[in-house]
Amino acid sequence: MYRFRCRTGVVSPAGLMPTMLAALTPTMLAADGLGYKLPSDLDRLALTPKPERIPWEVEYGWLGHPGVGCFGRVIDALKVIQLHLNGGIWNGRVLLEPRTLALMHQSQFDRQIAEARARGEKPEFEFTGLGLGLRGDTTSSWSGFGSLASPRAFGHPGIGTVMAIGDPDRDVGLMFMTADEPENVVAVRNGVTDHIMAAVES
Repeated sequence: MYRFRCRTGVVSPAGLMPTMLAALTPTMLAADGLGYKLPSDLDRLALTPKPERIPWEVEYGWLGHPGVGCFGRVIDALKVIQLHLNGGIWNGRVLLEPRTLALMHQSQFDRQIAEARARGEKPEFEFTGLGLGLRGDTTSSWSGFGSLASPRAFGHPGIGTVMAIGDPDRDVGLMFMTADEPENVVAVRNGVTDHIMAAVES
C-alpha cells in the first residue's frame, strides 16, 4: 500500500523514475527510456557505491538505504526538492497536502536540542522534520546545509556525497553527487552548499 500510494500520489504525477525496492536491472533501466539495455552499460551509470555488475541487489547495510531501497535520477531528486519549494504543488496539482507539508518541515527535536545545549552538551539530534533534514541554526551538519543557507533550508543526504537541498527563502534547489567518495564527505557537502548559496547572493 505504501508503494502504491507513493507511486500514484507523487511518483507518477511528478514524472519521477519508477521506484524499486528490489534489484536494479537492465530491464528496469531500458523501460525508463534511458537506453540502458546490457550489463555492460554499467559504465554509463552513476551509482554510489558503484556495484561490480547489474542486476544489483540492494546490499547497503543501513536500514534500507538508499532512500528506503528506492532508486532515482538526479532530475528526480531535483523534482522532489522543487515540489517542496512549490508548496506541495506540481503542475497545478496538489501532491502534498498543506498539513503533510507542514509536518515534514516542522522540527521534531527542538526540545531535546535545547535541553542538551542548556546542559552544555552537544545535542544527539540534528534539526529534523518528518523525512527531511532541516538546517535550523547549525553551521555545519551531516546533511550538508553549510552556514549560509536560510534556517528554513531542508533536504537530505544520501550515500557518499549525494545530497539534495532546497532553500525556500532563496527559492533555490540543488542536488550534488560525486563519482567517488572522498574521506571528508561532510566537509565537501557543507562546502558545496556554502559556495552555491554565496554565488546566489552575489
